[in-house]
Amino acid sequence: MLRMMRKLLVCALALGVGLSAFADKTVGELLKDNGYSYTVTNGYSGAVRYKFKFEGCKAYFDEPSNAKEGRKWMWCMKWPGAFAAYTGQIDGVKRGYYYVYLDDIRWMNPEGVKIAKRFKDFLVNKLKFANKAYLIGMSWGGFYSTRYAANYPEDIEKIYIDNPVMNFDAFELDKWPPAAQAWGKSESGSWANDSRMPINLAEKIAKAKIPVLLLYGSLDTTVIPKDNCEKFIERFKAAGGDIKVYERKNYGHHPHGFTNEVAFSAVVDFFEGKDFKSKVEKCD
Repeated sequence: MLRMMRKLLVCALALGVGLSAFADKTVGELLKDNGYSYTVTNGYSGAVRYKFKFEGCKAYFDEPSNAKEGRKWMWCMKWPGAFAAYTGQIDGVKRGYYYVYLDDIRWMNPEGVKIAKRFKDFLVNKLKFANKAYLIGMSWGGFYSTRYAANYPEDIEKIYIDNPVMNFDAFELDKWPPAAQAWGKSESGSWANDSRMPINLAEKIAKAKIPVLLLYGSLDTTVIPKDNCEKFIERFKAAGGDIKVYERKNYGHHPHGFTNEVAFSAVVDFFEGKDFKSKVEKCD
């Protein structure tokens, strides 16, 4: 009996050392362990940016010097670097969040959603990122964010979207030939009635209890609010969803985000459940 207890103790100690060594590995080491080569460049706010390929798609993430415990992360779904100060991208890295991007995932058609899911699972299961992501979605990124969240709500903590594309009937899809090719034709001859459009996914996301922060410009002529985000807002609220909406009456499609420096931290404040109302009230 004593001999068996000694053996069990040795095994337990060995397992503990093994797990500890695994937990202490850097993301670079974990990438290599999983057969991924990468290059390193400078990211936001002194972060290290790891660039690699995932299933043929360009990918990268910024590792902050003060990374939060558990590798919490923000996923910029499209247009990384655009309006970065206004949309929480820089502030998030400063505050310890990993900043992640995966390039052109089939314009988030059904195949693209599956690629995005495999990427997310790779980050979580192989690189030990936190299980749930905070999504940042500007314009097309709002389309990507809501499409992903509706399909895999268990993967998402919170969503920030800005002038989001949500209905191809109220958006000039023909100006985006690769996207038009990726999506083909609507299910029923009308994109507004297509079950895959974000305006028709509002209830799913609301019922999954994913909080949403949505900004839009009333003068947007690129993504018409009336038939895009305003329909989404109406349905999201009707389903009992938690949504904070900021309509910017003097803005069009650009710029995205909160343009007053005092509100640069608003998006990440939202992610962290902090009050940011007084900050955004100072924005025009």
